[in-house]
Amino acid sequence: MNDRFYSNEDLPNGEQKRRMWRALRRGTRRRRSLLMFVPDLPSFSYGIAASVIVYFLAVGVLSTVRSSIAGAQPDAVRLDQAYQLAIEQFERVVPRVVASRSASSGPSLEARQAELAQLNTAIAELRLATGEGDLSPLKQKRLRQLYGLKLQILQEMIENAEVEL
Repeated sequence: MNDRFYSNEDLPNGEQKRRMWRALRRGTRRRRSLLMFVPDLPSFSYGIAASVIVYFLAVGVLSTVRSSIAGAQPDAVRLDQAYQLAIEQFERVVPRVVASRSASSGPSLEARQAELAQLNTAIAELRLATGEGDLSPLKQKRLRQLYGLKLQILQEMIENAEVEL
């Protein structure tokens, strides 16, 4: 019995082998994509689109949760935050006090700054003592008085030209 399935005439010759391998190389060459040499551009594009959608979804959920938490706060807390925000904005609008002042306005300016520092410490101490949940009417009234005094001092400093605008 003959163990050979192919005879020598069935095998390709040298020229046929070269053409065959050349065709195989051309057919199996990887084509480079123009966009950052990404081999699978559709999959890459879908991944980018999905990540952008997930990002915007997360931002939307976080902003919704924040606004619902802010809306659920009691009126006393919102009033306290409004006072704090008003004073912070007022202090940002008022430029820094000029260091070189005349001798007549020097002591009064220093006294005003000392008053503001004392008010700031009193407000901080009262806020620390009350915490977030404890806003009794008496403490609320005291905080409003302190905020009002601070605003009044800042306004007087502007009206008396103790700060440069």
